This record gives sequence, C-alpha cells and structure tokens, in this order.
Amino acid sequence: ETSPRGRGLAMPASICCYICGKQCLLSSFAIHETACIRSWEETESQKPAKERRPLPRKPELGEDASLEERNAAAQEAYKTDSKVACPGCGRSFKDE
Repeated sequence: ETSPRGRGLAMPASICCYICGKQCLLSSFAIHETACIRSWEETESQKPAKERRPLPRKPELGEDASLEERNAAAQEAYKTDSKVACPGCGRSFKDE
C-alpha cells in the first residue's frame, strides 16, 4: 500500500475498535482493546444498575478473514452495540 501523499511508503495496518470506533494500529490492538474494555466497564459501573449496558460483543470471524472484512465487522458492531439511539429522532450517538 502507498501513502496518501504518493511517496511509496507503506501505511501501517490499522483496525477499527468494536468498542470505541477508533482506528488503532494492528500491532497494538490487543493493548488498546484491554484499555478500552477497562474504560467501558468503569464508565458503565458508574451508572445506575438499570441503565448499564453490557460490553459490546467482539465480532466473530474466521482466521482467514481479511483486514477489510474485520474492519467492516468491527464498524458494524460499534454502530449496533456501542452507540445509543435517541428516543426522539432515532439517530445513534456515542454514549457519554
């Protein structure tokens, strides 16, 4: 892959986090995922029990899935499991 500036440099591989939706370097995703899980659980533990949400499910893909397939599954999981729908308009927003 070449850089957006066209200098022929390879771009580091990145993947979408299924919890927070941010792009992370593939090489450090395990560290990011651990921190993201801890952050999710801490945030949810501060809410009243009936408002707490479970940790988003990690997409299950076969070992032969491409990076593009993994990113698409992670983005879909983020949209459906992490975001909260507005009761008035139905749009989804990051829960803060």
